[in-house]
Amino acid sequence: MHGNPKARQEWRLDQVVNALSASRKVDIGAYASFSGSLAWPYIHPRPQCAAGLIEMAFDELAKRW
Repeated sequence: MHGNPKARQEWRLDQVVNALSASRKVDIGAYASFSGSLAWPYIHPRPQCAAGLIEMAFDELAKRW
């Protein structure tokens, strides 16, 4: 999937669907995910992030969903 963003996105979606399906099979009524993970490297205090980087990460997340 290297160099194929569409294939990577489809794989990620498939992983979420599989996790939801597995959760249902073991009677788990809720499923948590960390949708802000794109921004995690910029939130951690070291190294400091450039101004506007958090907004850019969440804009990218919004484009992907």
